[in-house]
Amino acid sequence: MTAVLSHWFLDVIVQIPDLPLTPFGDFKVGMGLWNYKMITILLESIIFFGGVYIYAKSTKAITAQGTWGLWIMTGFFVLTNAYNLFGPPPEDNIMVLFVVLQVIVLGLAWWVDGNRRVFEQISH
Repeated sequence: MTAVLSHWFLDVIVQIPDLPLTPFGDFKVGMGLWNYKMITILLESIIFFGGVYIYAKSTKAITAQGTWGLWIMTGFFVLTNAYNLFGPPPEDNIMVLFVVLQVIVLGLAWWVDGNRRVFEQISH
């Protein structure tokens, strides 16, 4: 539930007013940052690369797959987002594409996280 709420707070910044404030009402919110493409790209890049940095610094690869997998997954996300931003609009089979991409994303995340461990820093 926390991940869903934190994602909602990030989405409310960029989306047009189409996010429901509650599951029970018709009132919808959104700041519409998507209307300003370059600012959106900059903000989303800061959030994305900040998350990658925090994850990379708080975990440690236990295999070579843990090292390279993180960068393969990061590259996949960057390329997918670039295609989403600058590529052609999706075709009619968007649900098939969505399911395939979700399987790839979940598989990559499972593979990377299975080859990394939380790095416990000891403070004195």
